[in-house]
Amino acid sequence: MKDYKCIKIICPPDVQELMLAAVDDDDFEVYEQTDEALLCYLPEEKLTDEKLKGIETLIHSFGWHYEISNIPYKNWNEAWEQNFEPIRVDDFVGVRAEFHKAFDNVRFDLVINPKMAFGTGHHETTYQMMEMMQTIDFKAKSVLDYGCGTGILGILAAKLSAAIIEGNDITEESIENTIENCSINKVDNFTVSLGKLDLYDGKVFDIILANINRNVLLESANALFQNMSHDGHLLTSGYMPEDQTLIEECYTEAGFRMESMTQKAYWLCHHWVKQ
Repeated sequence: MKDYKCIKIICPPDVQELMLAAVDDDDFEVYEQTDEALLCYLPEEKLTDEKLKGIETLIHSFGWHYEISNIPYKNWNEAWEQNFEPIRVDDFVGVRAEFHKAFDNVRFDLVINPKMAFGTGHHETTYQMMEMMQTIDFKAKSVLDYGCGTGILGILAAKLSAAIIEGNDITEESIENTIENCSINKVDNFTVSLGKLDLYDGKVFDIILANINRNVLLESANALFQNMSHDGHLLTSGYMPEDQTLIEECYTEAGFRMESMTQKAYWLCHHWVKQ
């Protein structure tokens, strides 16, 4: 079990989404928002002097301050249990931890123990991805959960009767967490692998779910097009309104047609179809 560093960026809630987008980095494994600060967690060994200097410069450019603390791995579960609140996406799906009461009057009641993986449904991007999944027919389809995190999107795809779900992530904690959450939700057709998108070179999927971040999505557009079946569906999120033009130009150039877009708070979500 590895220890973590917490970078506490002291700033009010109304600017935390902007700060999150600015500091978003593959090395950070989870973010937490409070009334007084944005908390960013990453493995201790990944906070190099060079990375810290870059983060410090960025934070100071916004006029805010930060604090750093050590977070033993054993304390993380306590932290998220204290702050994790159930979330409901209309009457479609409810997302909760094991110790919460089951949802009434929802189509799917999902139990997710997020641990160190990001994407519990509290983040606006995950909420929008689940909301948009209602508009797609998953029955008997093949699905890729690209950057699966907790596995929440792939698990929901399984509940929507997808035939085969594959998922990947770059952290072992996310892979372990997805496997655990599949077991909790009695999902047995979701296979997860440690690695990046090139794991799926030569494979084609009917539906791809990609809730990651702007930079990864920009780098992945052409590869995702190759991984998608004709008339297949792609959902993307993890970027902000100022990125809209860049994302739309990139994915249109790759060959996708935009079907729809939603916005929740500072975050966007797109539905694309391979032409």
